This record gives sequence, C-alpha cells and structure tokens, in this order.
Amino acid sequence: MATIQDRWHRRNRSTGKLERTALYGKGKRYRPHFRDASGREVTKAFDRKVDAQRWLDERTAELVRGTYIHPELGRLTVGRWAETWIEGRAHLAPKTLASYQSLLRARVLPRWGEVRLSRVGHGDVVAWVAAMRADGLSASRTRQAYHLLTAMLDAAVKDRRLARNAASGVDLPRLPTTDRRYLDHSQLADLAGHCGPHRVLVLLLGYTGLRWGEAAALRVRRVDLLRGRTRSPSR
Repeated sequence: MATIQDRWHRRNRSTGKLERTALYGKGKRYRPHFRDASGREVTKAFDRKVDAQRWLDERTAELVRGTYIHPELGRLTVGRWAETWIEGRAHLAPKTLASYQSLLRARVLPRWGEVRLSRVGHGDVVAWVAAMRADGLSASRTRQAYHLLTAMLDAAVKDRRLARNAASGVDLPRLPTTDRRYLDHSQLADLAGHCGPHRVLVLLLGYTGLRWGEAAALRVRRVDLLRGRTRSPSR
C-alpha cells in the first residue's frame, strides 16, 4: 500500500486530534512509502505534501507500466558494472576481448569508473566524446570508446538497472573518407602472376572479396570447382 507519512504530526487515537511528534520542525516533513514489485520498500522525503504526492503518483504509474527501476540498482558504479559486463563477453574472440579491455582501461574507466550508472548524463557523454577528440584521439578510436560505453549501458537497461540509456543519440566524429582503388582484370592477373605459389590465393581474394580470416578457414570440401562456388565456413 502506498502512503504518505507526516513526520511532524500524528493523530492521537483517544482524542482524534493531531499532535506534534518529537521530529516536529526537524528535516523534511512528508515521507511517501510504497513497495515495488519485489516487495522492497521505497521512500523519499519532501518539504511539501503536493511534491510527495506527485512523486508517489509517478512511481505508481511506473509500477503499473512495468518501467519502475529501484534506485539501489542504479547506484552500482560503471566500473563495477564493467567487471560484470566484460565477464559476460567470454564468448568473443581473444583479440576483440583484448580491444575492449584496452578501451576500458584507457578511455572509459578513467572518466566513468567511479560514476554511478544512474548518474551518467547525456550532456556529460557529449562532453566526454568532445574531450577525446580534443586530446587528439582518432575518430575511429573515439567511436569505439563511445560504442563500448553505450553497449554497457544498454546491458544495464536490459538488467533493469536503468530505465534508459543516457548515452544514446550522441553525435560522433565522422570517419575520414578515402578514395578506394580497385584492380582491373589485367592488373589482378599481373599481381597474381608475381606471387608464385600463392597465385590462386591472390585470385581468390581478388575476385571473391574474402577477408584473410575467411580465406584461411576455407577447406577443400567447401570449394565447388564445377560450379565455380565456395561456401563460407559458417554454413
């Protein structure tokens, strides 16, 4: 049941009259109470009853919508949450995991490590991104650091530690554009001809666009010479 306690007065059961309590004039007067879906009691103090009622109405509406987040869950720091989050990334390739850990140490945790999840503000993230660029960090690395923070906060939302991700929607530096150059048939054939025993591999890479890791994982059984096709290792 949701109630609002008047800490300065209580009603005398015998006379029905309001009497001052020992807390009269001390601290904030009104303290609304309610229990969340898990049964935990939540309370907050206000000077005015109208403010206490508004807060209680808002929390009640969140409970009905299923969007209520207990304040205690958002008090975990980004640094502590990062430990939990990174442990859940054990399925990633070692190189990717090492890259995440490097970004955490160098860029994310120095700024956000001691900040509570609930205290991460959109404007603060905007300033952080701008500061990284001002420090000379490349656009690519800046974007990677930002996306890492965003991914952790998205996970906190899914874990019901946050109602929303305050880092979403930040304008990021554009990646530099470069002119791409492609070989024509004769140039590719000439290049492959100078690669000795790797001629066929160069032609395969040139005509299929396979990345090195994909080509290295290719097996004979996945090559159909009659149809001129290859099947990816994931199929």
